[in-house]
Amino acid sequence: MKPLVTIQSHGALERGLVANQLYWRPNLLLFSRREGTPSLYAHKLGEDVRYFAHHSLLGTDFDSCMHHWSTEGVNYYVLARLLWNPDANIDAILDDYCASGFGEAAAAVRRYLNRIEQITDRIAEKDCTVTELYTPETTSELNAILDEADRVNNDSTVRRRIAFLRSGLEFTALQHRAHQFVARHAVTPLTPAEKRELAAVQQEKWLFMRRLFREEPLAVNVPQVAWGSEGAFGKLGWSGAKSVSKEIADADEDGRPTEAPALIKQ
Repeated sequence: MKPLVTIQSHGALERGLVANQLYWRPNLLLFSRREGTPSLYAHKLGEDVRYFAHHSLLGTDFDSCMHHWSTEGVNYYVLARLLWNPDANIDAILDDYCASGFGEAAAAVRRYLNRIEQITDRIAEKDCTVTELYTPETTSELNAILDEADRVNNDSTVRRRIAFLRSGLEFTALQHRAHQFVARHAVTPLTPAEKRELAAVQQEKWLFMRRLFREEPLAVNVPQVAWGSEGAFGKLGWSGAKSVSKEIADADEDGRPTEAPALIKQ
């Protein structure tokens, strides 16, 4: 029987591991699983899949589809296409994705994806947190590209898809602001004033996450984020919903108090 080797990374082969059959089980899709921020590594993914496909690969088990569709969905799409055809051209896949999904806005959305891929490469190069480079300047630049996509498009379905991408970007801007306090605290403990500022940002993010969960549950996997990265704020005085006043928590998304259902009133 030929030996079967399960490996986690491309580097194992580069170090001289040799086998007749390989089963590849990487963690690549977990890149920003905790924070839910944008990432795109389509070209690097293509290089890896192609390499393994031509080196005795029998199958894969990618960990894992985290369902952050507005911020990482293109990675899932590209991977599915590559597993069907490892030699597929990555640029052609991305062009097809943009043309099929965004029509007249395809060129602008492709520029948006290119910029996300550049930022992802930079995060890997710097070995920094996945939120650090999404500064207000960067998210403003990305929003401007989506604004252009909206301007050149007259299709309501496409406009809805652009808004879907924008919801992930808006969430990312809030994540950057909040996690900057965590980074600051790691160097110098936050002052009471800074903790109050953080609480305000976290409340804004909490309300936004609630709206995503209600209205765009496929945009960002809110339960995953709540489990994965929100614990970092506990030591800074934030305790999730408990930190939000009942008046705010019970209000609808426009700030109006909600009325209890008739059954509860009785």
